[in-house]
Amino acid sequence: MRRYCPFDEAALRLLAAASAKRQFSARALDRIARVARTIADLAACDAIHAEHVA
Repeated sequence: MRRYCPFDEAALRLLAAASAKRQFSARALDRIARVARTIADLAACDAIHAEHVA
C-alpha cells in the first residue's frame, strides 16, 4: 500500500498527530490512505499532501 500511496512529510505529520489523538487502528490508517490517494488522484497529484489527508 505504501508503494502506491506515497505521503509527503506534512501529510505524515498530520496523519501521525491524528492517529495519536484518536488512536486509529492499522485498518483505519489503511482506509485513510486509500481515500487520500483517491482525493490526490482527483487533484492529479503524484503524492498525497496534507490537504488530501485532511
